[in-house]
Amino acid sequence: MSSRVRKSSRLQNQEDQTRYREASSDSEALEFESGESDEEYVVSNNKRGKRPIGRSKTNKKQRVQSRVSRIPVSLRDLGDDFEENGLYKALSKPEISVYDLALEWVEEFGQDEEEGKNDAFTSLFNLLLRCCGCVSLAASHDLVNLDSASETIAEISMMFEKQKFHEYPFISNNKNLKFFKKNVIEFFDKLIDISHEKGILYKDPNAIKDDADADDNEEVSLASSFMIQALTWLSSLSSCNIRPFRYVSTVIVLNIHSKLCDLILNVTSSLEKQQRQLSNTKSSSKSKKNKKAHEKKVEVITNSIQLYHNQKETILEYFTDIVDTVFIHRYRDVDPLIRSECLKCLGYWMITYPDHFFQSSFLRYFGWLLSDPSEQVRSEVTKVLLKLYKNSNQNDQNMGISFRQFTERFKKQLINMIKKDKDFNVKFNLVNVLCELLRAGFLDESDIYDVALNIFYIIENGSGSGITNDNKMKQELARFIYIANCEKVNNQLEKYTIFMDNYDSPQFGDEPGKLTLKDCFQVQNLIHILKTSSSTYSDHKPKNNNIIDNFPKSQDFPISIAFKTLYGLPSYTGSWEFLARYLLYDLSSITFLPKDENFGEDNIEISELKSLLELNADDRSHLFELLYGAVSAIFDKKFGKKTGRDETDDIPSNTITKLVNYLPSLSKIMSQSTEQFHIFLKLWNLLVDIPSHDGNLYAEFNNLGQSAVFNDIMDKIIDFYRNFEINDYYDSPLLKSFDDFFDKLLMDYNNVTSASHELSIETRLLIQNLLQELVAEARDAFNSSSTAGSMEDDDIEDDDLEDQKIVCNSLIEVAKPLLKLNKLGNFIDINEYVSQIGSSSGISVIGLISIKLLNKINLQPLYQLWPNNFLKIIDKFIQAFKVVIDTTIISNCWNLDTLIQASVNEKQSTQSSFDIEMLFDDVSTIMNQLDKLVLSLDAATSDINENLLSYSESLSSCSTKIVSKFCELKTLFSAKLIDLMVSLKVFYVKFKDENNFKGFNEFFTDNEGVGKYICKAIPESLQTAFLNVFLQKEARLAALINVQLDRSDNEDVNFDDLDFTEEDFEVGEKMLEKSEFDDESSDEEDNSKRSRELAIQEKIKELKIKQKRQLEVWKAEKDLCVYSIKIFSLVNSGMVDSTVVNRLKLNSEKIGGLYYNIVQQNEKSMKEANVEPIGSINAASENDHSGINLSMAVEKDKSPATNPTELSVTPDEFDEVSQLKQGDIETDV
Repeated sequence: MSSRVRKSSRLQNQEDQTRYREASSDSEALEFESGESDEEYVVSNNKRGKRPIGRSKTNKKQRVQSRVSRIPVSLRDLGDDFEENGLYKALSKPEISVYDLALEWVEEFGQDEEEGKNDAFTSLFNLLLRCCGCVSLAASHDLVNLDSASETIAEISMMFEKQKFHEYPFISNNKNLKFFKKNVIEFFDKLIDISHEKGILYKDPNAIKDDADADDNEEVSLASSFMIQALTWLSSLSSCNIRPFRYVSTVIVLNIHSKLCDLILNVTSSLEKQQRQLSNTKSSSKSKKNKKAHEKKVEVITNSIQLYHNQKETILEYFTDIVDTVFIHRYRDVDPLIRSECLKCLGYWMITYPDHFFQSSFLRYFGWLLSDPSEQVRSEVTKVLLKLYKNSNQNDQNMGISFRQFTERFKKQLINMIKKDKDFNVKFNLVNVLCELLRAGFLDESDIYDVALNIFYIIENGSGSGITNDNKMKQELARFIYIANCEKVNNQLEKYTIFMDNYDSPQFGDEPGKLTLKDCFQVQNLIHILKTSSSTYSDHKPKNNNIIDNFPKSQDFPISIAFKTLYGLPSYTGSWEFLARYLLYDLSSITFLPKDENFGEDNIEISELKSLLELNADDRSHLFELLYGAVSAIFDKKFGKKTGRDETDDIPSNTITKLVNYLPSLSKIMSQSTEQFHIFLKLWNLLVDIPSHDGNLYAEFNNLGQSAVFNDIMDKIIDFYRNFEINDYYDSPLLKSFDDFFDKLLMDYNNVTSASHELSIETRLLIQNLLQELVAEARDAFNSSSTAGSMEDDDIEDDDLEDQKIVCNSLIEVAKPLLKLNKLGNFIDINEYVSQIGSSSGISVIGLISIKLLNKINLQPLYQLWPNNFLKIIDKFIQAFKVVIDTTIISNCWNLDTLIQASVNEKQSTQSSFDIEMLFDDVSTIMNQLDKLVLSLDAATSDINENLLSYSESLSSCSTKIVSKFCELKTLFSAKLIDLMVSLKVFYVKFKDENNFKGFNEFFTDNEGVGKYICKAIPESLQTAFLNVFLQKEARLAALINVQLDRSDNEDVNFDDLDFTEEDFEVGEKMLEKSEFDDESSDEEDNSKRSRELAIQEKIKELKIKQKRQLEVWKAEKDLCVYSIKIFSLVNSGMVDSTVVNRLKLNSEKIGGLYYNIVQQNEKSMKEANVEPIGSINAASENDHSGINLSMAVEKDKSPATNPTELSVTPDEFDEVSQLKQGDIETDV
């Protein structure tokens, strides 16, 4: 048999047709690359290629005219004369025997060949048309000339386009046809099987010999007439512009190819078997007696070998034909369904027949389509790659050099896509792929950390695909981390195997209470992986907090959250007790004793192993995190159901019983660092909050006779709260954990006992002592006349400035104890302490706030003489002011609550025991002082803008920032003053008609005091000041969204002085030094690739700027809406006139978004409550309306103008980047 390469007769004799199909495919490829898409059923207007030989002009013209004259527009138009395709009817029945139908067709085809007919194949071809919903079927004579296949398909396409209705049975959602596609594919599978058995899949050997003899210098085709017809018409259908034709034909021909892969395995196996048999026969003894029989046997075997060889060569020819005429064009089809089918089948071919397909020439298609614009295609790529890697690992096959090169080339891209890609299935498949790569040894240390850090990204930001998918992704990443950990542990155990065989240690063993080397290594390596991954993630997060402060904040102890997911894996479930013992173990006491005298006790390996087992302070904190994560997993009911755990040790009631024995020891080490204390506090809060049916922490201590230990731990926690230094007033995670602690501890503070535990007398006294000490600390800070060291680094001598420095220092220092008081004030009444007259000063803490701070503050010397240094402390200055005013508001709220509770629970006669003027005298003073401060900030801003040139150069350089901070401070003062006014107004309206409070009317009608805010509209100057804050926020948002605002005549805000520059969302040079698509390739890259990389970087930069702009818009919109709610509370309380209301509404439609909904909701609420903002006391008194319902407004509008959780690249932009990247991969591969 000739060994020369053969070429299908279709490719030999139909060069014009091939050129036509390739031109069509190329046009589709160009269309795909430009992101365009063809219409669903539109015939191409491109000029056709050369007319193939075999049909005259006259015949073609007559044929087209005859077809056009009978074009049907639907199946109904054909009437009763239409005869449905028999194969289509049969395969539309769910109970059909597909094998019998295929056998019947093969027999009909064989009979047609004998009789020179074409009916069977015509029926098969019309089945394809009916699969697409085409009602214009071909006649037998239409399919005779293979050379004109493209023209025939084009004519059918024209008729298909004329149809008004297109039913697409092959991918129909009709439940009556859900089995149809499966039946059709199975039918063609059986056709190939039976054709193989009957021999019509292959050309007759005699015909092959005759062709070879006739054409000595030409390649001989081995394809049978059946396959020549089938592949010719299928490939012609696959290259037309009608998507259903392309899809159906592509799916069929690719599945035929897959079936051929199955056949060639059997053929190859039979061929090898026959070759072995021939070898054995020839080597056997050849006696003269058996010579003829022996030669006959050799001849039979040789003929079998020739038969199988011809079959194998024929199938290989079919492979080449299908790939060249269909696959290489359809893998880049505009339809993502077709591209997906190509990839799915290619994966099957590689697994089934790797000798032929597992080559770089085929692997490159996966690399190109990793950056496909379609999520479906990218998902299919990753799914197929996962199968390939799994198949390689499961069969213990060594990866071929092509697969290794592919893996090395695209490994970084696979890792980056986990974070970059938007589709959940793509990311999920990629994590599985990387698990297989890890097992195969393809990932180094840095790769492991780059993958593992994604679990921290999801913990902090989510996957963007819902909570369920978040959990699935975390579980898969946890599996990756587990595999990485096992690899490291196994390497270490292998290293120390000989050592442990020669040494004993009393601390290690399988006995209860002892450590095991494997567990220690497992914990140590897990800590290292999680710690390094978390640190890598933190290092690569954006640093510009001013821009992204609306994004989710970093989670407290993300390592514990990550281990909570890992705890669901069998290797970690039940490990919490070992973690506790390892944490508490004195590792310095570990000893290793030689079993043999030949081994010394000072072996270097002993020192190395001890050093490896030791825990530094950082690792000890992380180990504490693992313990907290394990315990929180045990008490998470959802977690328990998902993991299906049945370990008795992990039953919550058993766990808390055992954990009680470890808590006293854990409480002793908690004070070693703030981090360890914080973890212990979170663990304690978790255990205290456990439902009673899972066990009760106090009850467990009490049952063991250790209630004193319980109270001692509580005392340690409270003592830590008293002494720890506050550096961040409102964003401290530890303070938030203390909120949870006091919420549980002081929930029933006024009762002798609690539902969860008894609050001991000692603990109750400790709380009281804590309150007294915090008040004393605050008084000391008020009375301090020193300035902080950071406030003394200047040479300016000015008495007013020195006084203001002292006030600033007092404010910042007094905020620290007051913040702790405020935390307690959220749960218990602190008025007994903050309103108590001091023994030495004769003034309460609230009075000191008024006298020592609000009455003395003067901003003018600070910004005129000390601008740069004032800017350094102004953020703390503003935060401290918020704390101080919050103390006043909390005190005021408890006073109001006391009065209301007394009125509800007691007879009205008891009201006379409360002196309103005495209770609220300090509040009245503070309201007046806040009023003056709001107006003074307006004056200070105007002063800076009007007299800037006359001030020092230092003030000129930072004036914009100071004005911006003053606006922030003015917002704070205005919002807090509104809170105080509205709360007192609501109280006044509730009791003004009937009350017996002492001094009620005198207090609320005093026009020099509270009366000017409560009994009538607030002063016009204050209304204007409040409105000016709104106008500034409105102007800021309008500038960002490029909206021209309408303005009223009396607006007194110089908007030219406000800084609305875009520098906040300009992308810094450093942030863009390395693009997310940057490649660390060598300088030998060609210019085209460099140009493409530059284009990608420019696109990424543009998208980052756009995203930062959106964030800034969201921040401005949020600020405007929050402040507007405050103003509307004044409106609904009748405290401002209609001018304010009208101004709030003026630009609401232009701004849109959430603000517009808030305005509309407020207007609706006012109409329902019949509230008129006339600014009169009557309007307020007749309508007991305390404020706008913000939750209704927010709930009504589920999609504000901008939302940081939805900030992402648009699909078009993503496609553009993907196309650029795909081009890069194509040129590189």
